Amino acid sequence: MTRFVKIVSTGKYLPARKVYSTELDARLGLPQGTVEAKSGVHVRHQVQDESLVQMGCAAAKMALDRAGIDPTQ
Repeated sequence: MTRFVKIVSTGKYLPARKVYSTELDARLGLPQGTVEAKSGVHVRHQVQDESLVQMGCAAAKMALDRAGIDPTQ
């Protein structure tokens, strides 16, 4: 049996807590700009009170909403 699959939408989710490289520099006692210079990353998102399942559900809900699909279908 051949099945055809079509991706009609995608979704994403990022935790609300943002951690900036300057904050990591301060925590690690490094000169400002060190973490960003070495990693190339300015801001990261940190999970606090969420599980992988909750984050995955939020991303899936966004994908369904964007595609105009009712989750009960």
